[in-house]
Amino acid sequence: MSEEAIEEFVAAFVSGCLELPLYGSVDVPKVSGLPMDELFVRDMQFDCFCVVCGKPSHFKLARKLAVQNGADVRSPGFPDKSLTTFQSNFRCTRFGEHVYTYFWHYLPGKIIKIGQSPALETIAGNDVEGYRKVLGAQYFAELHRATGLASHGIGIGSFVYLRRIFERLIQNHREQAEAAGRELTGFDALRMSEKIEALKAELPEAVFKFRSAYGILSKGIHELSEAECKEYFPVLRAAIISILEQDLQARRKRDAENEIERQIAKIAQSVTGSN
Repeated sequence: MSEEAIEEFVAAFVSGCLELPLYGSVDVPKVSGLPMDELFVRDMQFDCFCVVCGKPSHFKLARKLAVQNGADVRSPGFPDKSLTTFQSNFRCTRFGEHVYTYFWHYLPGKIIKIGQSPALETIAGNDVEGYRKVLGAQYFAELHRATGLASHGIGIGSFVYLRRIFERLIQNHREQAEAAGRELTGFDALRMSEKIEALKAELPEAVFKFRSAYGILSKGIHELSEAECKEYFPVLRAAIISILEQDLQARRKRDAENEIERQIAKIAQSVTGSN
């Protein structure tokens, strides 16, 4: 049991580097053996987006954890009587100068994340860069902000921004439909489920698959607890991303077809002299 608990502790530490917000904590198991010592002797690694490379990469612990206050890992009183803070440095295996650094404060029974570089929001938000054109500057910033809030442990606030993005997506397609000549009389008075049905021909398929996401987001803002919102956020964000991805692919397909049409017309005029 001790070995299993220690393995789970080490795994939670590595996961905490990637996912814990500032001042989030990892419990140190009360088992025989030396759980904290394992953090100073293990080779640890994780997969993560490298913000400098601009692509996913593999990170490895650059060296054994550095104890900030000079505590001797080998001393009999370590860690309770000597350890206060320490840091872990993980290097990108693609380019070793790209380093992610995490700072921790030790208290008997737990370790608390007190800092990191780059910021969790910076790392977590990089996967949405491609959707800037779909959402526009304002709503792209809100998607990034939702991710940032969630990365800092703020659940309800992150739901507010996700719901606004869902509403923006529906509004975008409403505007496209009207620009194409469709009449949507009384659209603003419709409930969201009715708006989705009214725009069935224009919306990405993912909107229908994940239509209940809007109700969950609304319930989260008004009724769910902070803890519940934080728990559900990754799934709801993934649903929004899936919708955005389908929107982006449709946009790219339209742009590609328009460009081919333009080029064909240009060639036809050059070859035949016709329009």
